[in-house]
Amino acid sequence: MAGRLTAPFEVLRDPALVARIESDPWGVARELGGDVEMIERQPIRDVGGRSFASNNGPAPLHTDSQLYRGRPAHWQVLGCVRAARRGGESLIADSHATAPGDEAFRAVRLFPFVFGDVRATTFSAAGDDLVFTHSPRLAPLVELRAETIALRDGEVLIVDNHRCAHGRTAFDDPSRELQRILIWLREPARLKRDWHARAAREGHAPVRMVDAPAGDHSAIVGEMMRGVPPGVLAKRYGVPEAWLYVFRERVLVGAR
Repeated sequence: MAGRLTAPFEVLRDPALVARIESDPWGVARELGGDVEMIERQPIRDVGGRSFASNNGPAPLHTDSQLYRGRPAHWQVLGCVRAARRGGESLIADSHATAPGDEAFRAVRLFPFVFGDVRATTFSAAGDDLVFTHSPRLAPLVELRAETIALRDGEVLIVDNHRCAHGRTAFDDPSRELQRILIWLREPARLKRDWHARAAREGHAPVRMVDAPAGDHSAIVGEMMRGVPPGVLAKRYGVPEAWLYVFRERVLVGAR
């Protein structure tokens, strides 16, 4: 299935691949996605933190809208290392399930996220990509009906992050562990061409609304590129997680 995901999501059983995610995230991403441009790895486990990735509470529906070259990741990949004994099911809502109104293409909103606020319309055109953006702190402008996916140990959930919102039910098992990879592909899927044309006419591509101090941050970016989780790097270097994406863009793209 390398480079292709024609459904909103897909579940694969591949314990060996799940076991490799932590040590070889780039290799796993290329095996799944083919021509991969960028990745980000994040462990999902309860360590008593405040973020969805680090606690056992419910995660409301949202998109992973960290931007690289003006686009969020195409895919979210969740490898289930250990499922919770009770709870912790994934929630997936397909934004393409119902026809959106004009406001979803025209209303520019500030979407608040832990990784940095994003200004965008609900559906926007980022180059050839049609991007869906949703924050749990804003009412959605499109109907979202969540489907529940109970991953088992050794299974992999691949979600179209430009199309779907995702979330999670609460759980009470501290041994639950998932490994997440965000994957940026070099070529968009080019689905929903009419919606893309509609979004392109409005001209509101996603914009990151975060700045960060200047300086040489190549060491941090190098670790991020190797798959060190952003939460770990933010704590290690004493910086907000949102700054890491600004540093990455400056080092790799030269953006200011």
